[in-house]
Amino acid sequence: MNVGKSETVMIIDAKYVGNCPAGMKPGDLVMGGKIISGGN
Repeated sequence: MNVGKSETVMIIDAKYVGNCPAGMKPGDLVMGGKIISGGN
């Protein structure tokens, strides 16, 4: 739980591994088999 927290900062180290698969855009993440939009 984040009771009382107003902000969370996460730093992710990533590297370029090739073109985006179908249905993904630059900045998207795959975590636990789900695509998370990177806001692009």
